[in-house]
Amino acid sequence: MKRPSTGAVILSRFSSRRLPGKALMPLGGRPLLAFVIERVRTVLPTERIVVATSVEASDDPIAAFCQAHQVTCYRGDLHDVAARFVGAARTAGFDFACRINGDNAFVDAPTLRDMLQLADSNDYDFVTNVHGRTFPVGMSIEIVRTEFMLRLLRHLDAPEHREHVTLALYQRPHLGRRRYVYNTGLPRAAGLHLAIDEFADLARARALVARMTGPHTDYDLARLLQLLPAEPPCSTRSSPA
Repeated sequence: MKRPSTGAVILSRFSSRRLPGKALMPLGGRPLLAFVIERVRTVLPTERIVVATSVEASDDPIAAFCQAHQVTCYRGDLHDVAARFVGAARTAGFDFACRINGDNAFVDAPTLRDMLQLADSNDYDFVTNVHGRTFPVGMSIEIVRTEFMLRLLRHLDAPEHREHVTLALYQRPHLGRRRYVYNTGLPRAAGLHLAIDEFADLARARALVARMTGPHTDYDLARLLQLLPAEPPCSTRSSPA
């Protein structure tokens, strides 16, 4: 059986409501988007990574960044994020698309690698580590079969389903063959907030990176936890997947 083509779609926009321009704000000596791409690149080659942003002029800086760094950029609707995600995956020829949020600075490479292997088995339509929230917010990884997501998209009209890419899948657990991935080895990580939603999150991320003694790509979830105090300062705020 032919091995399916699987790639990552990094969703990014410049016009963040709570922290405008965060996609290109510096973290560890490079723009946040570059930081995320570097972590994904430890698992996937550059040609299997697509940045999906909007066609709005406000996202021209992201497109320019992609061109300068030779990363594929797909541009779609600003608000219909689900259609933008699927469009990026289909244009790239991905049988499976891994959704990565552009503000998830600390993508966990071992988890991403394991989940990609599950997708490559071709046994599932949806593989996610979000169910049950055993991983920190900001380490969300969701992999969907592109054609499965396209069929679902044709039946989604509610604005919240178009904005929050996989929300409908969690609300319809009977759809598709799925595999939930849980963090069983590091229970302390559950509930941590590592996504960069506002400036305080970015400041925490910068402080975390400043404690690293080697390349940030060497720091998986286990090593990141070692950098945090026993009572982590990170908020446990909830956040969309």
